[in-house]
Amino acid sequence: LAPRSAFGPAREWFPERFAEAGRALASRGLRVVVCGTAAEVSTCDAVARGAGAGAVCLAGRTTLRTLVALVAGARLALCNDSGVAHVAAATGAATLQIYGSAASGWTAARGARVRILHRAPVCSPCWRRRCRIGTRCLDAVTVAWVLREADTLLAAAA
Repeated sequence: LAPRSAFGPAREWFPERFAEAGRALASRGLRVVVCGTAAEVSTCDAVARGAGAGAVCLAGRTTLRTLVALVAGARLALCNDSGVAHVAAATGAATLQIYGSAASGWTAARGARVRILHRAPVCSPCWRRRCRIGTRCLDAVTVAWVLREADTLLAAAA
């Protein structure tokens, strides 16, 4: 799981939803690892705690080389609109990329095993770091939708 985005909160799905998705993925037999930078440790720790006892937080504890190896070996990467999503896609990992304020058609990760989850409201793309009217774009991405897409990607890899 990569629950942060360097661009800002308008590109970040909600930590509690990442945690809920993490719990559900763990119940499917996946080990949950939460990744991020040293500046993102607080959020990543909270997501790992919320995802359950087996989840681990590696935020701020990996080199770029280690992160690439980690996502390359992952059965699934669940990410915001972030560099981790692009790294995961580039390694061929099954990748779910959640989009908020940006234009997924322009900046999304690409690959046969990449799924973009984006419900753009009329204000999208706004390119703002912080939303002025509430992040409807991110709120429209439900945990149920994420899990349906995750199950599809996982089944295709089996």
